[in-house]
Amino acid sequence: MEEKTKKEKRQEAILNGVVEIVLYILFLGIGFLICWAWSAFFPVSLAMLDPDTVVLIGLVALAVIIAAIGWIKKLTKTREKNSHTPTCHDMKLHAAPFEKIKSGEKTIELRLYDEKRQKIKEGDIIIFTNTHSGEVLVATVKELHRFNSFEELYQALPLLQCGYTAEDIDSASPADMDAYYSKEEQQKYGVVGIVLSVI
Repeated sequence: MEEKTKKEKRQEAILNGVVEIVLYILFLGIGFLICWAWSAFFPVSLAMLDPDTVVLIGLVALAVIIAAIGWIKKLTKTREKNSHTPTCHDMKLHAAPFEKIKSGEKTIELRLYDEKRQKIKEGDIIIFTNTHSGEVLVATVKELHRFNSFEELYQALPLLQCGYTAEDIDSASPADMDAYYSKEEQQKYGVVGIVLSVI
């Protein structure tokens, strides 16, 4: 699942809330329309029913509305996920991390979330090239975990899957990534943990 910045999460939460409110109003409007049609064609009104029956009908209607909204949201997310056409991306790797991904020891690749990495989506293909031997490795992107900094990433992701071993895990530090990306770049773009599955 892709990690979003706080601003993006807040915007998404607001949008989801507005959508849910609109859906509730829509379904309630349909409910009132059904009640109006019922009273127009049948002599029995809700006021003539037993109070317990009215409450039961209301609860059932509410449950149906909630279930319908949940189904619509699930259907929408499924369509969004299935609508993405996989894209191939090329990346270079030093020999050590290349071999760890190849063996399955390393399943998360850590990168700067720059313009190139922002194009990567779940389901895409990454072709890794060993900078030492030229060997090629193909992997599928299973998940994207985005963070504002490597400090956040190192606290959230399992470092043994990020390329560290039992021997060097105790000395693992976000500062290790400074050898690849400057602090300015990290602050500008944020970072990403790419969960991989070798094909």
